[in-house]
Amino acid sequence: MQIGKERFNDTVNGNTIYPVIADPDTVELNQAFLKFKGIPKTTLIGGRQRIKLDNDRFVGNVGFRQNEQTFDAATVINRSIDHLELRYDYLDSVQRIFGEQAVAGDFNTSNHLIHVAYKRFSIANVTGYAYLLDIDDSGGRFPPKPTG
Repeated sequence: MQIGKERFNDTVNGNTIYPVIADPDTVELNQAFLKFKGIPKTTLIGGRQRIKLDNDRFVGNVGFRQNEQTFDAATVINRSIDHLELRYDYLDSVQRIFGEQAVAGDFNTSNHLIHVAYKRFSIANVTGYAYLLDIDDSGGRFPPKPTG
């Protein structure tokens, strides 16, 4: 909820002559998941969840926004080897910060995140990852690719 006149574009209010402040008036479910830790040194998570990898550069929750980015996902995290974390996430959809009413709102996806982190050294971590992304843009959420 804003105070004062609505002189900004929240991506759904239609005020396109103003700069974007991507905090629309919306209420959404951020997290609802099941977590299972019955396998030694392994965690299984399924449902809507916050995923933050490394410094959130490529995968994160954009936590400073009013509406946090979350993921409908299945996650497996294994720490069977000392100082090594193996992680796999399957993302079914992304609930973005713009809210589901916005054109750039939620994404239907079929994404695979593979993340390996070796955390042995005090000055640095060694991380390898593969983010295999397949985002459905059939809703016209992205501008068309230039031709020619």
